[in-house]
Amino acid sequence: MILDIFKSHRYKSKTFIDVVVLNAFLEKFCPDKSLEIGVLYGETLVFIDHHSRQTVGVDIKFPKRLKDNKFKNVRLIHAKDKSKEKNIYDFIHIDGDHSYDSCLEDLMYAQSRSSAKTIILIDDYFNPDFVGVQDATKRFLEHSKFKVGLIGHNQIFLEHIENKNFVNNLLKNALQNNLKHFCKYDYNTAKYQDYSGQLNKQSKLRILEHCL
Repeated sequence: MILDIFKSHRYKSKTFIDVVVLNAFLEKFCPDKSLEIGVLYGETLVFIDHHSRQTVGVDIKFPKRLKDNKFKNVRLIHAKDKSKEKNIYDFIHIDGDHSYDSCLEDLMYAQSRSSAKTIILIDDYFNPDFVGVQDATKRFLEHSKFKVGLIGHNQIFLEHIENKNFVNNLLKNALQNNLKHFCKYDYNTAKYQDYSGQLNKQSKLRILEHCL
């Protein structure tokens, strides 16, 4: 199922390694309830839904193309209605409006819907076109209950301050072994470097068959 998703043309807009790492994390974490802020075409929502018992997707609009995806158990809500949600989520993926104010608002909302075991994943953290994401995250971390758990190619995982290297410990074997064709991992800094760009699409798919 996961391999079929990768073969879809819909994944042209997502960095290959980021989606591979997301899938590896969710496969081990197995969240009960997940939230994605910034759904767009549902490229990552498909993976989150596959590994979660319940999933909520939030956005300001839902393109018709989104309906082409076959979700297992996803509920879509408009951003203006998210304050009505009372769920506490195990996993929250933030990939919404990339401006400073909106990203900070999303992070504060995520914290309000979190527990000590919640993991927050922020997309486009290192994208030079979206400096607001990095600036908002740094500001959020100054006064929040979260700390950096893992830094990747274009993502940053946040974990609760009560956790001790939870994301690092959860993913280190997957990143060091199953994903060794795609990235190098540093245990001490909890960072990985992506070099999947050296591979063409067919090579990625052949290797991926052995990873999933």
